[in-house]
Amino acid sequence: MALRIHKLFHEERIFLNPRLKLSDIASMATTNRTYISQFFNRANGATFYEYVNRMRIEHASRLLVESSDRLEIIAENSGFNSISTFHRAFAKHFGCSPTAYRERARSTVPHHEP
Repeated sequence: MALRIHKLFHEERIFLNPRLKLSDIASMATTNRTYISQFFNRANGATFYEYVNRMRIEHASRLLVESSDRLEIIAENSGFNSISTFHRAFAKHFGCSPTAYRERARSTVPHHEP
């Protein structure tokens, strides 16, 4: 089951679905919600929703550096239902706003002379 869940998150990137629920994972892994919940708590040291948000934030952090998309677009493309939820989760994970993260990341990227 651990391999199936890993594949769902890392290959199929189901965390990008803003309406993803524990019961969806249970169905995809052909088990029940209680077992999936316990699996996340034991295997990842985080609740299902903490894990999903961590995956979304990591995805968003890449988009912040690699694209010039507005924050609303990045939040939506990362599976967040709202910009405020995105801001809150991002600040909790990185200790700064998405804008500050983008500015800091871009200022540390080496520039190549033509």
